[in-house]
Amino acid sequence: MDLAEAFDKVSDRVNATPELLEDQELVQSMNELADEIITLDDFFTSPETLTPEVMAELKGAFEAVYTFIDTAETAFNEIDNAK
Repeated sequence: MDLAEAFDKVSDRVNATPELLEDQELVQSMNELADEIITLDDFFTSPETLTPEVMAELKGAFEAVYTFIDTAETAFNEIDNAK
């Protein structure tokens, strides 16, 4: 699963959970993260922009997004198990 698909999966679960949608900080963070994913995607449309420095930054950004996704999935599993 690619980054955008994984993020969409988390977004769908948040959107299906009214308690989570009430958390304005979470919603704002997810909106900002979605914007950053779009920005990351834009880098790949122009290969000449992918310098070693940019690639290092992108690696960090991807790791941060995947960490968020893993944390969210763990939280969802805990919520599901508590039901």
